[in-house]
Amino acid sequence: MKIYVKGNWVREEEIMTAYQRISSPQKKILSTLLEVGRPSTISDLSAKTGIKRQYLSILMKKSLQHDLVRKFGRRNALYVLTEEGYKLLKPVVNPRSRSANH
Repeated sequence: MKIYVKGNWVREEEIMTAYQRISSPQKKILSTLLEVGRPSTISDLSAKTGIKRQYLSILMKKSLQHDLVRKFGRRNALYVLTEEGYKLLKPVVNPRSRSANH
């Protein structure tokens, strides 16, 4: 199956490979942003994930570099999941739900 990403059709396996390269804490952050569905601060994400704020800041910088999240503001910045971050999560979530139903 191919997925449309930034004007290109990409094989699902490529997305899965990229997803597997990010750390478990990063996956947890992206999943939390998806679940919350609104912009969140580092403090909000720390409270929801249990990840320390200092480490969360480092992870968010990495996520920003990979265009998985977007940052708004400086002090008490808000972070949101990007389309890239969503597409990274979506291929992993959907196959499980399909296999659970069969």
